[in-house]
Amino acid sequence: MKYAVRLSLALLLVAGCTSSSGENLAADEGRDDDGSDSGGGAGGNPEVAECDIAADCVPANSTCCECPAFAVPAASGYEEACADVACDPEPAGCSATEPACTDGRCALVCMQVLTERICPSGFARDDFGCLLDACADAGDAAECDRDEDCVEVPADCCGCAAGGSDTAVPAGSEGDYHDGLNCPPAPSCPGVNVCDPEAAPRCIAGTCQLSPPPSSDGGATSVLCGTADSPPCPEGQVCVLNHPDAPDATQVGAGSCQIP
Repeated sequence: MKYAVRLSLALLLVAGCTSSSGENLAADEGRDDDGSDSGGGAGGNPEVAECDIAADCVPANSTCCECPAFAVPAASGYEEACADVACDPEPAGCSATEPACTDGRCALVCMQVLTERICPSGFARDDFGCLLDACADAGDAAECDRDEDCVEVPADCCGCAAGGSDTAVPAGSEGDYHDGLNCPPAPSCPGVNVCDPEAAPRCIAGTCQLSPPPSSDGGATSVLCGTADSPPCPEGQVCVLNHPDAPDATQVGAGSCQIP
């Protein structure tokens, strides 16, 4: 049942979705029958933003019965298409994520979590890369020692090149990771490249993470919290996990002090 709606989902997703053959449907928009450009292709009208606020977006996946892996515009009809789909079994163990509007594009981001926990080895992380309000196991063996031990792979059936997301895993485990996604032969994806050109697989605190390089612009770093060697947050601030303005804290498995 869960794959029965894939075709309708592909039709409902925003312009730019890929067809099962991998061709970009948006590439045909604005072209006359003779193949000439009528103004909608490259060099035509500027790209229109698909959202203004987070409420304009909804979490989605290539089928209705999987955990969210990316976000699409609410106007795409994704929620309506999936409203009457009976999933067996229901998706379980999904990451704590929510849709956001970033630079006019819908994206799936980690939910912010308020914590009072102190974790000597940092906070645990789920498969999406979100920090959890739980301590990482100090006994877990490090999966990497240096950046070269890690490789970039799609985190879902679309990957960031087609509107999903990417992650990093230990080198040599790419095949097992891909098999574990259980992707259909032709997943329905937004078809928009959302990859961060600065992101690269890196070894951070013994784990492989897809991350941009450390800031070198001299900007202020986040005030870390929640780890054994971090002081309490200043008066009037709280410790928050996954804050969008504190990617450096998330990278090392810590919270950041924020004004509530």
